[in-house]
Amino acid sequence: MPDPISWYALGRDVNDPQTILEAVDEKILAHNLDPSAHGQSDEAVYNHRISQLLDHVNYSIYNIKLHPETRPIKAFVDAGGAAEFSKIQDAISYVHALGGGRIFVKAGTYYPKDDVTLYSDIQIEGEDRDTVIFDFEDAVYGFEAVGTTGTHLRNIKLDNIQITQSAKWEDGCILFNYVDDADIVNCKFYDNFHSGESAYSPVVIANCTEINIKGNYWSQSKGVTVANGGSKINIEDNYFYNFNAGAISVNAATLVVIRHNYFDTTGDDAVSLAWNKIVFDGNIFINCTGGCVNIEDDNNIITNNVFVGNVSEPTGIWSNSNVTGCVITNNRFVGLFGYAIILNSGGIHTIANNIATESLTGLQLESGCNYCSVTGNVFVDCDDPIINYGTGNQLAGNVT
Repeated sequence: MPDPISWYALGRDVNDPQTILEAVDEKILAHNLDPSAHGQSDEAVYNHRISQLLDHVNYSIYNIKLHPETRPIKAFVDAGGAAEFSKIQDAISYVHALGGGRIFVKAGTYYPKDDVTLYSDIQIEGEDRDTVIFDFEDAVYGFEAVGTTGTHLRNIKLDNIQITQSAKWEDGCILFNYVDDADIVNCKFYDNFHSGESAYSPVVIANCTEINIKGNYWSQSKGVTVANGGSKINIEDNYFYNFNAGAISVNAATLVVIRHNYFDTTGDDAVSLAWNKIVFDGNIFINCTGGCVNIEDDNNIITNNVFVGNVSEPTGIWSNSNVTGCVITNNRFVGLFGYAIILNSGGIHTIANNIATESLTGLQLESGCNYCSVTGNVFVDCDDPIINYGTGNQLAGNVT
C-alpha cells in the first residue's frame, strides 16, 4: 500500500532533495512569521486576545501590565519588595487612578511617614492582622478618609490589618469624616497612645452614614468615637481589652446599634451614650473596675447585657444627666457592684426584668427621677435592693 504522504501527493519532483521534515519546518516558520496567524476576526483566538476579561484562574498571571483593571486584586503590597508596591500609599494612589478596587497587603511591618489617605472605592485587605502591621512610630499620623458636606466618600473597607503607635489622639488612628458605606472589620488596634497629651488614639466616625465596625480587637488604644452627626452606625462583635475609659462613645449620631461586643477590664465611662435612640444590646462586661454604661441622653435602649463586677464595687448602668424615656430591660449583674443601676433626674423610664446579685444597691432612683415603671426585677442578696427617692414611680412584681 503506498505511503499516503508522498512526494507524488505533494506534487514534488522525485529528485527534489528537500526532505518531508524540512518542508514541514518551512511551512511552520512561514506560519509563525505571519502576523495575522490565528488572529482573524472569525477565529476564537482573536476574541481571546481582545477580551478585557481574563479567562485564567485568579492570580495565575501576575503581571501589572495585563489588563489590571480586570483583576480581582488591583495591587499587591509587600514590605520586602516582592510585590508591585512596598508602600501602601503608592498602591492606594495607583488603584484610585484605575477607578478603585482591592489592595492585598502581604505580611510585614510598614512604617508610613505621613497620613495614609483613602479615597472612594478602596478596599485594603491584609494577609493577617497579627502580621500586617502599620507602625506610625509614635507620630501624629493615621489612616484618614475625608470627604466634604456636599461630596461624601463611599465604599471604603479596611480588613485584617493592625495599626499601632499612632499618636493622632485628636483625629484618631482612623478618621472617617463625611464617608458613607464603609467597613472596618477584623482589624487590630494596639498601643495607640500620645504620651505628650496622655491620650489614646481612637477610631473616629464623624458625619458618616452606613458604617460597619465589626470583629475588631482593641488594647491599649481608645476605642470608637462616633460624633458630629451621621446615622446607621453598627458596632458589633468587637473585643475591647484593658480600657480605662472610652471603649465606645456616641455623640450626635442617630440609628446607632452597639451589639454583641465584649468588654474585658474596663474603668469609668467604658461606654458613653450621649445621644438618643441608641440600641445597646447583648454586650458582655467582665472585670469591671468603674462605670460600665453612662446614659447621657433620652430614649436609649439598654437590654440583654451581662455585667460581671469585682471588689472595686463598680457601677453597671448609670445616668447623672436629665435623661428621659430609656428602656433598661433584661440585664444581668453578677458579682459585686456598688450600684447595679442608678439614675439621676429625668425619668419616665422602663426598668424591667433585670437581675442583680451581691450588689450593694440593686436600683437607685435619685430625687427628680420620676414616673418610672419598675417591674419584674430580681435584686437578691443586695444590701439595698431598691432605693426610690423620686416621685410617681410605679414599683410592681419585683423580687428583693
